[in-house]
Amino acid sequence: MVGDKQRVSIPVTPPTCLCTHSCASRPVNTDIALRTNTTDGTGGHFWVNVQTSNARLGTTFVDAPLNSHLQATARTSHAPALVRMHPTFEGACEVVSSLFF
Repeated sequence: MVGDKQRVSIPVTPPTCLCTHSCASRPVNTDIALRTNTTDGTGGHFWVNVQTSNARLGTTFVDAPLNSHLQATARTSHAPALVRMHPTFEGACEVVSSLFF
């Protein structure tokens, strides 16, 4: 869904890729639940790309397995971006910004 909040659950084997793109000037709001199919429910490799332009971007990782690997990119231009990581997230993040009005 573009412009409306969507919830995405991904029950898959690694690696998994999720790409969400909107038309220009349309906001993206997503709740993403990462899932793995291992017997103990841990691990997994996930690549997530969320993108829009000239509009607000909001992404929340509502669930993620312990000991999983996540590479996420969230990109917009000329608007605020908000990304909330799940409490199981450990690691580094990089934030780059430009001026928006």
